[in-house]
Amino acid sequence: TAATTQPPETTTTKATTTTRATTKVTTTTTAAPKADVFVSCKEGVLATDYKGDPILVVTFLFSHSKDEPTSFTFATQDTAYQNGIECESYVMSDYVDTQTQLNKIKSGVEYEVVVGYQLQNTTDDVEIIVDKFMKSKNDKPLCTQIYRLR
Repeated sequence: TAATTQPPETTTTKATTTTRATTKVTTTTTAAPKADVFVSCKEGVLATDYKGDPILVVTFLFSHSKDEPTSFTFATQDTAYQNGIECESYVMSDYVDTQTQLNKIKSGVEYEVVVGYQLQNTTDDVEIIVDKFMKSKNDKPLCTQIYRLR
């Protein structure tokens, strides 16, 4: 599909089956501690789900040093908050391939995972926190990032 011309504050992103306009989001990142699971929050873009509701699509870089192959879903717990309220993370959109969250990878492989979060609005900041799955109370998050939507 052909890309469309957009105003400077937006970018056109090619999805799996269609091309739709999305807005890049600015970010603030907190460094992750050393662990056997590594996650970095990368790009975040505003998009819409199949119903036309706003979503934040976040790309994570995921790797691990465990003995057995594992997936993002079984190695981490990711949560998004907008206005202090948890955002639903299961969304249907051309931009979100939920299989990336379930694919197992071997130790040392870097893998991009794409997750969509349902938003209350497209103006208030969204905080992403990624913890190790089954973390202890003393564990620090693997990744925290604030996406500034405005």
